[in-house]
Amino acid sequence: MHFRKGYRSTGAILLLLSLLLGCGRGETFELGEKPSAVGKVTAIDESGRFLIVGPAENGKQPDAAWYDMAEDAVLESGGAPLLPADVKIGSEVNVWGGGLMLTSYPGQTEGLRLEVTAVDDGEGELQGRVTGVENAGESVNRERYLEVDGTRYRLLPITRVWIGGQRADVADIRNGDVVRLWFIGYEVGAEAERMVTQVSVERAASGRSDPFVPGVAIESKAGGEADAKTEALLEVVLRSLRAVVAKDRQAFAATLESDGLLDAYEVLLRPEAQYRFYEIDGIAALGGDPNRMNVGIGYERMEESRSDQGVFTFTLRPDANGDWKIATID
Repeated sequence: MHFRKGYRSTGAILLLLSLLLGCGRGETFELGEKPSAVGKVTAIDESGRFLIVGPAENGKQPDAAWYDMAEDAVLESGGAPLLPADVKIGSEVNVWGGGLMLTSYPGQTEGLRLEVTAVDDGEGELQGRVTGVENAGESVNRERYLEVDGTRYRLLPITRVWIGGQRADVADIRNGDVVRLWFIGYEVGAEAERMVTQVSVERAASGRSDPFVPGVAIESKAGGEADAKTEALLEVVLRSLRAVVAKDRQAFAATLESDGLLDAYEVLLRPEAQYRFYEIDGIAALGGDPNRMNVGIGYERMEESRSDQGVFTFTLRPDANGDWKIATID
């Protein structure tokens, strides 16, 4: 639906818009001072529609609707014009609609005017550290979840991800990332899942904010304190990591359960692949077996000017002498 716009004054500023009807007749449509809705932009979909959600009252679901802004809609903030790309998730707005509202939840309508009354401060509604990223189902039925500080949140197909101020993908989010989350503003389903519409990751898009320097930047103790068993596990893993950084085959082989494993994991010793090991990503018994221990290690890798980030899982077992050795690296 397209329209032409004009203005007139009636004590307060009124926006006068001409709607072109399907039969070609022109009809005048006047937008008054009172907006159709007052709320917050909680999501922006692929086509640029704004989801505007009002405040929740008396435990009821808040008013919510998608606004598809017309081609010549008026977008402004403090009297200054805005482009659609200038409207941020989390901003508080007044919006004027075209009158016809589809009765789905959220509703759907055309937007004719949008006024930003408070710009989002970029802090998000929740801040924390990623403790898990999960994919469930397949194809069109696939659902994605982000676990932050042990609490699980649902990601939507329209969830926007930002890393270091640049658009990114959910697949770029790593365990240990410090994130800020924005939510859709209402809950659905029997479990009342909180749905995330925007994630901002506090690191550079390359996976680090400092120049890449190979090495092992991990303390010998997990969280500052560790028991004797944990110390023994970390001692072996740290020796292995230092050998990888130094490309020392002999020192690396000494940490493995058998000499035959060296060929399988020699790929880690390639000179062109440089590593920076920066965090312990958990220590736990494999399948509850205290003699099979997993140690997760976060890494950054640089190879031929390309970088990536991930977690290696070292599985250790005691040998005949009771010394911990690395059985597998995944």
